[in-house]
Amino acid sequence: MVDLDLKRSTAAIAKETAEIAAKQAALKDIELKNAAAYRAADTLLKRQEALRNDISALLTLLDMHQQSAAPVPDEVKKDVLSRCNSISLFVSPRGKFDEKLNDQLGHIAAFLDQGREYWEARPGFISAFRLNCWNLVDAEFGRVRDTIQRGTLVERQQPEPYLPPWQR
Repeated sequence: MVDLDLKRSTAAIAKETAEIAAKQAALKDIELKNAAAYRAADTLLKRQEALRNDISALLTLLDMHQQSAAPVPDEVKKDVLSRCNSISLFVSPRGKFDEKLNDQLGHIAAFLDQGREYWEARPGFISAFRLNCWNLVDAEFGRVRDTIQRGTLVERQQPEPYLPPWQR
């Protein structure tokens, strides 16, 4: 009788040990997935911050030179083109929004050659570009938030692009 009770206890302990091991394995899997999601989100957040800084600097340069009658200095042109290229590489033209944003970055490069008259022929461009930049930064931050919440890498949403009146 004692032998039978001992065997039952041993079997119950073995069953509980197996259940605990399975739960530990599941927790370890969750921990690994969460760590990977955190690393991905951290990388995305750093990229979003770099994008936001490029956009901020570009908008500042545009604000400073869009109304000036003087030609844009070569050093400023280089900085503007560098920011445009950085943003363009971040937002490869894979969707309607991304295509329009890259098109707008091309217009900024054309402005560097033609000056203030370029914007006069394209009213509302800077406002539309600014709204698209805000949408991009918001969408990229949403991607970071969704990646953290879901625990897996999430693609950035494609917002509807703003177009200036002359492009509608």
